[in-house]
Amino acid sequence: MSAICYIVAMIPPLMHKLFWDIDPNCLDTEKNKRIIISRTINYGTLTNWRWLTKTYGKARVAEVVRARDRSGIRESARRLANILFV
Repeated sequence: MSAICYIVAMIPPLMHKLFWDIDPNCLDTEKNKRIIISRTINYGTLTNWRWLTKTYGKARVAEVVRARDRSGIRESARRLANILFV
C-alpha cells in the first residue's frame, strides 16, 4: 500500500532516481527544498542542476550550499556548486 501524499508541487520524473530512499511522489518542492537541493547537487546531472536553478533560483540554492553542517552536500560537489551558485 502506498502512502497518501498531500503536496503543492512535485519534482519531475527526471529527478526521481536521486531519491532512492524516499518516495519521490511525496516530495514537496517547498517543504523539502533542503533535501531536494542537496541531493541534486550531490548526485544530479547538468539537466537536474538546470531544473534546480529554474525552480529555486541561484540565491536559494546558494543559501543551502553555504549551510555547511546542515546541508549534507559532499565537499567535492560543494566546490562546484560554489562556482556556479555562490
